[in-house]
Amino acid sequence: RPTNATYAANDYRSLPPVPAEWIFRFEDWYGRTAAEVPPGGRQPDNEDEDEDYAEMRAIAEEDRQNAIPRLSAAANDLGLKLPDVFARFFMDDRHAGFFRSVTDCYFNLPERIVPAPECPEAGLIRFYSDSQGCLHWYLYLTPEGDECVVTSGAHLGGSWVMRQMAERSNWRYEDEEDEPGRDFAFCAPSFAEFILRTWLENMAWYSLHAQYAGPVETRGAQAPEVAAYLGHYRSRR
Repeated sequence: RPTNATYAANDYRSLPPVPAEWIFRFEDWYGRTAAEVPPGGRQPDNEDEDEDYAEMRAIAEEDRQNAIPRLSAAANDLGLKLPDVFARFFMDDRHAGFFRSVTDCYFNLPERIVPAPECPEAGLIRFYSDSQGCLHWYLYLTPEGDECVVTSGAHLGGSWVMRQMAERSNWRYEDEEDEPGRDFAFCAPSFAEFILRTWLENMAWYSLHAQYAGPVETRGAQAPEVAAYLGHYRSRR
């Protein structure tokens, strides 16, 4: 899709369809692929990391272990329920270790659930962010059990990791909280489809730019699902 920016909006209906069976098999397929990543996810490039960075990694790992129980309890208090696939995905550190982002996005669970603008009974859970804060992606949940993924430039929900770093460093932590009234855009009807499509889009890029691919990217780009995904566009030429 032609674009002159890092991110661009496209009509959801114009995107390559993600077959229901891919989504249904998502955990099994993704779990087998992620099994090739060692426990602990992606290992640091620099074994001689400084003390501050090592401390931040330790706090981030603590947050990874505690975030889902914390958010699950908060969801229950709000009359919401975390989707099982969402909870299982973030409880397994191999998934984050295997995931790749051409635009340097990363998984980023919040400190708390935020009421959705204009629909306060629904909740927003930030889970994925651009490293420069251009966009953040949220799981949108309703009391009826519906879900979808939306995106916005607004950073909502705070950061447990940054709060812990602030307390240990004796500096004042303040949420970099934007006004929740900023626009949100629909991305996917479910968390599973969003993860699958995001993975496919990134692996498709690596299949077209093999010179930038490492071992994990090369294996991912060779998946038949990637070729089928790209076929949507090749068939229109």
